[in-house]
Amino acid sequence: MPTYAYNKMSLKSREELDFAYWLTEAVKNGIVKEGFEYEPFSYTIIDDAEFAIYRKMKRVDDRIEQKSLFNGWTYTPDFVFELTDYGTSNLMNVITDDIDLIREYNTSRKVFLTTNPGKIEVDTKGVFDRWHDSREFSHKQKALFAFHNVYINKVVPLSFFKKTWVPELAKLRTSGSPRMTKGKPTFDGCITIKEFLAKYPKQEMLI
Repeated sequence: MPTYAYNKMSLKSREELDFAYWLTEAVKNGIVKEGFEYEPFSYTIIDDAEFAIYRKMKRVDDRIEQKSLFNGWTYTPDFVFELTDYGTSNLMNVITDDIDLIREYNTSRKVFLTTNPGKIEVDTKGVFDRWHDSREFSHKQKALFAFHNVYINKVVPLSFFKKTWVPELAKLRTSGSPRMTKGKPTFDGCITIKEFLAKYPKQEMLI
């Protein structure tokens, strides 16, 4: 599996690199707070399970031994970050039954969900499931929400950039040449961050 070095991070996929580019532009333009983190911690969804057996010994005392029943289940988010007031107003919906919070935050055009207003956790995926882990992620996403009240946002950069903006570096291959798909720029039709900010001016704080 190739890795991509960026800002002291060793990223595991081109999709992670593209989203790191997006976060960097978001920080520079006051949408995401400084200090976004890559794989900062792991959740334990289910602990390791063991069972005991009785072992009768010939020359020493009999003993009880623990055997593994199954390994535990953990999950590590790719990126964890906090939105600024502008980012919260323009990009975040809250999972809540609180009518006041729903009125304050939630609209259909926003791209992130959270149970903790302002804090976002993301798992990046490609258009094609090269590593066949989408089903496992879906199970873990549901379990984390049920057991920890944490929602992990699945981000597929190609579709995510169409809803927000495409970072300039994502338009290029690591060699510096333009990224093309079927004879067209890979992110053809996506707007830039300047166009996004012009569409949703900071002073309006749209919700």
